[in-house]
Amino acid sequence: LARKGDYANAHHVLTRLISENHLGEGSNGYIQEIAQQYAALDSIGGIHRITQSAEEVCIPFDIDTIWTKDKPNYAIMLKAKVNERPFRILFDTGAGVNVISHKAAKLLGVDALNINTSAHGFGRVQGSFAVVDKIELGGMTIENVPFQMFTIETGIDSIDRYMQHID
Repeated sequence: LARKGDYANAHHVLTRLISENHLGEGSNGYIQEIAQQYAALDSIGGIHRITQSAEEVCIPFDIDTIWTKDKPNYAIMLKAKVNERPFRILFDTGAGVNVISHKAAKLLGVDALNINTSAHGFGRVQGSFAVVDKIELGGMTIENVPFQMFTIETGIDSIDRYMQHID
């Protein structure tokens, strides 16, 4: 249902599964987080409204080198505007969700919704759910982009400075 944009019914189904105890022990908290996110997405009219100024869109980017110990790693940094502000976005080819740091969210005027979320990766972290109003990439504009908002620190300065960018 959610993949088709029917967030109201997706929220209803998950809420009913929780209330009727059809889920296994320990999964109610995670499913409740997802149900709340669906309710929020329904209230803003859905996500990812995309418009573009031309048939083809070219997205400008840079490749940055991130040194960890003596080994280089590379980051694709997209040149974009987020909520009308120029911003470099870390394009993480392995990410399953969009992530934004609290610091970047504050800079870009993105407010957390009153919805908790959690993630695994650098340990388990707790955060909030947020929706970015507008991201402009090349000649394309994407509106209502959902993000998981976390404060993530690895303790490795060369990596942590990139965690301040949208992922």
